Amino acid sequence: MKIISTSHPNQSAPPPRKKLIEVALPLDAINKASAREKSIRHGHPSTLHLWWARRPLAAARAVIFSQMVDDPSAYVDVLRADPKLRRKAEAVLKARLKLWQEARTLAEKAKEAGLPVPEPGPAPTLDDMLADQERQRLFRIIEDLVLWENTTNEKVLQAARDEIWQSWRRTCAENAGHPRAKELFDRHKLPAFHDPFAGGGALPLEAQRLGLESYASDLNPVAVLINKAMIEIPPKFAGRPPVNPESRGKLDHSRSWLGAQGLAEDVRYYGQWMRDEAEKADRIPLPENRDHGGNGERETGSETVRGAKTHGDRLALGAHGEEPESGLRARGRTTRLQFHTFHQGRPRGLHRAGD
Repeated sequence: MKIISTSHPNQSAPPPRKKLIEVALPLDAINKASAREKSIRHGHPSTLHLWWARRPLAAARAVIFSQMVDDPSAYVDVLRADPKLRRKAEAVLKARLKLWQEARTLAEKAKEAGLPVPEPGPAPTLDDMLADQERQRLFRIIEDLVLWENTTNEKVLQAARDEIWQSWRRTCAENAGHPRAKELFDRHKLPAFHDPFAGGGALPLEAQRLGLESYASDLNPVAVLINKAMIEIPPKFAGRPPVNPESRGKLDHSRSWLGAQGLAEDVRYYGQWMRDEAEKADRIPLPENRDHGGNGERETGSETVRGAKTHGDRLALGAHGEEPESGLRARGRTTRLQFHTFHQGRPRGLHRAGD
């Protein structure tokens, strides 16, 4: 196998920046939000279709964000130039140095007494304090980002997108001299996201929500259909008004249809129309064929149906003409499609919920 390098032979590539995920994450907040998703049934993509290996949306969102955002240690020189951040870091450093000195003194006394104790480590520096302060700020963004209530909170999502753009532009500036910089490091276009084994679609959905151009693929046709419904179809109707006659009759031309609100109106309208038509068909009696002794049996085609008076009754019968013990009709359940709003080409949770 021949490996082709994308770097110029006479050009020394800049050292790679560490990403936030390589250093630290607010795991408690991510784990708590991910566990909570198991009990959410309204508005969650899991209600669109069951998938046996679905990833929590909170974890997917946090992982993609922290993979795209630089760790503050990569741009501490920028933080050092901010007087306000520097003053705050100096105050924290003074307290940390005092604690570090006390730990060092205790460690030396323990060694003199022959006790095995760990070293307190290197002395903290101003750069360490600056990076840690900035890291805590990024943690707060993630803690807000993973909350279910903020799934469609544009303010929270935009704050995360802004951080991704800042990190990407730093990367583009560092690689401005690359021979393929125009193609690989376009500061006006974020890199695309591709999940080759997309499954339930959590990763491409959250990448799209964070502003990345998402691509998903899978061998399973069910997974393909799920991803089409979540990340491919809604963007095509973003910002468009509904087309159903009821909504068009009372269309307010001064209203702006954000995201997939217009599409959602059409899905609700035509979904209800299909349901109403199915109920009408359920009330149409089947044509009477040869009766067998007046006992409620009649022959329809190649099968004998007992007591089937309507199309719906016939559909509800099992393969042997027996009423199934369970099923949508037997349990009296119905389904409906619901959409959350969609903004600037990013879906917010197409789903199906049981009434």
